[in-house]
Amino acid sequence: MYDTGKMTMPADRTTPPTVTSLVAIVFAVSRQVTNSAANVMNRQLMAVR
Repeated sequence: MYDTGKMTMPADRTTPPTVTSLVAIVFAVSRQVTNSAANVMNRQLMAVR
């Protein structure tokens, strides 16, 4: 699922796989948080209308 992480991080050889997996998890969590925040903002805008 995290093929984009490999593409954006060409230094996989030097960094251990655990660090890359942690980075991928952090990116996934941040994406979910931003998506949920955007959904909440959209709901509030719709409610205001």
